[in-house]
Amino acid sequence: EEYAKNLGTKPSRPQIDFHFYPIALDRYITVDTSSVDSLNYQHFESVINLIKQYDPSIKFVDITEGREKGLEYFDKSLLGKCSYRHISYVISKAELHLCVDTFSSYIASVFDVPTVCLYGPMHPENSKPIWSEKLVCLFDCPPDVKPSYSGKDPNSIINLVSPEKVARECLSLI
Repeated sequence: EEYAKNLGTKPSRPQIDFHFYPIALDRYITVDTSSVDSLNYQHFESVINLIKQYDPSIKFVDITEGREKGLEYFDKSLLGKCSYRHISYVISKAELHLCVDTFSSYIASVFDVPTVCLYGPMHPENSKPIWSEKLVCLFDCPPDVKPSYSGKDPNSIINLVSPEKVARECLSLI
């Protein structure tokens, strides 16, 4: 993708091979919280609670890789239960994908799943997915602070995005 952008061309949409996974939920939002320090958004629980106030029928599915234990505020956790192909299937059937800047945002983009993606250590223009029109990138870095471009962000820029703003953007897409 980066190579094509540098040449001034647009890469074609990739094809992702996925495998069926029995999710057994009618309406759900997939959430990828990341296990990387600089992408650790501390307000996911607040966002989920805000969305559930407006639409209690929506369930939340945790698809985060690299964490040993699921978080209590998810309706379903797929930690350690799925391959990447299963995760791709689950994302492809979601009403919305909520994530930090991880591989799952690209998967959602390929399947044209509405996505709200949070950025902290890196500016969205450097790494946002390019295949979806239904993408909202949230990055609230103050002008006097530079993104760290690191796994350890001393300013925790990602946490400057308010949970109300995230919930509002999610609700606008579903």
